[in-house]
Formats: sequence, structure tokens, C-alpha cells
Amino acid sequence: MRGIVFFVFMVSAIAIKAQPSDSLILFTGYVLDEDSVPVENALLVNYRTLKPKLTNEKGFFKMWVLKGDSLLINHISYERKIVKANNLASGLNKYCIIFSPYEIKTVNIKYRDIEMENFHKNMKLIVAEMRGNTPYYRTGTEYNSYAPPPKGQVAGINLVELYHIIKTSKYKKNK
Repeated sequence: MRGIVFFVFMVSAIAIKAQPSDSLILFTGYVLDEDSVPVENALLVNYRTLKPKLTNEKGFFKMWVLKGDSLLINHISYERKIVKANNLASGLNKYCIIFSPYEIKTVNIKYRDIEMENFHKNMKLIVAEMRGNTPYYRTGTEYNSYAPPPKGQVAGINLVELYHIIKTSKYKKNK
């Protein structure tokens, strides 16, 4: 028993000694744009752990990292930036990212009527194919289980209909 206690003590002492207590730091700072306006919801991703953190409405972030970790600052409206973690005060960690909006290309509506006509033809073909390949809900009717029920009816099958289908299918198998 003493051997087990001694072994656990030695392993924990080695584990504590292996990682110095000062290597884990609280990395804080601000993400700002070129005009010193805080960037809200900028994403900081630690390359080592892949853990993300978002900035608040003041552009402030706070996360636990190892000193020297690389972090990616990413936002959809700004260029990406890579920074190194340090243990400076948050007022000294101000990172400026450059505004870079994505441009949406113009949409050409010249062929809209042709595309809509082709779309309607394809939809008619799909509906015809579904009607041809979908098993009927009731024998001898055009109603199937994938279509919405007609007015006054509910979707699905009741027990009487189910019993009738099972009974007739067994009867057909016996013949």
C-alpha cells in the first residue's frame, strides 16, 4: 500500500515539475479597426489548441493560453491577422485589423425567363417521376403517402386499412 501511495506522489510531483506554473497566462487585449473602432465578434483561434474566443462589443478578449502561442484573428469584414500571446496588460495589447469587405458580383437577369421555364419543366418531370415510382397509399387510388392528404382526411393509415392490406397480401402469397 505504501508503494502505491509513494508511486502516486512521485508521478504527481514529476507532472507538476514538467510544466512550469508560469507558462499558462491570461492573454487579454483589444481588436480594433484602422479608425480605432472596436471590432465586435472577431474570432481569435489558438493554433495549438484550436479553441476559439469571440471579442465583445468593446473589442475586448480574454483567454488562457501558453506564453508564445500563435492566435489567428478572423472576422468576415476584415483581413486576417496572426498574433503571439504575451502577458502584457490588456491596454498594451491592441491589435489593428484592416477593413476588407467582400464584393458581390452583379447578377445578370437577362436569361431569367429561360431559366424559370427550364425550372418548371424540370419540376414537372420530377413530379411525374415521383408519381410513377411512389407506391400508392391505397389500392386503386391516385393518393400516395408522400402527398398531403385531401381535405377532410388525415395522413397515414388506420388499423382497419392496415389489417385489410396485410390480409390480402398474405392471401395473395398463399395462392
